Order: sequence, then structure tokens, then C-alpha cells
Amino acid sequence: MSIKTINELKPGDEIFDLDFLDVCRYEYLCVHPNNPRYHIIINEITKDPTKIYEKNLQSIFEKEYYES
Repeated sequence: MSIKTINELKPGDEIFDLDFLDVCRYEYLCVHPNNPRYHIIINEITKDPTKIYEKNLQSIFEKEYYES
């Protein structure tokens, strides 16, 4: 099952963001406790939490990828 919207995210879900030749992997943590328009994700490499705006997070799921 693939996630289509941010409403489907649960703590621990993996998020992959493909950008040109870079693949960024994140772990979803939660909705920001002080502002529900933001979410907290953890960068797989640095292990640093990152605050991301909900529309930017949703745009990751709306990207289309094509195989050559």
C-alpha cells in the first residue's frame, strides 16, 4: 500500500523524496505540537528532526516518477 496523502501518515512511516539523482529518506514522526500545519520528519542520514510545512510534505506524495 502506498501513501497518497499526509493524513495517512503514522509515526515510523518512511518517506522517500526523489530529486534528480538524490534520494532522501525520512521517517515520519508526528504533527508539530504547536502548529498543526507543520509536521516533523527525521532525516535518515543525519538523524536530525526537520519541520516541514504540510503543503511541502504533500507535494512529495504528488510527484510523478517515470522509468526510462
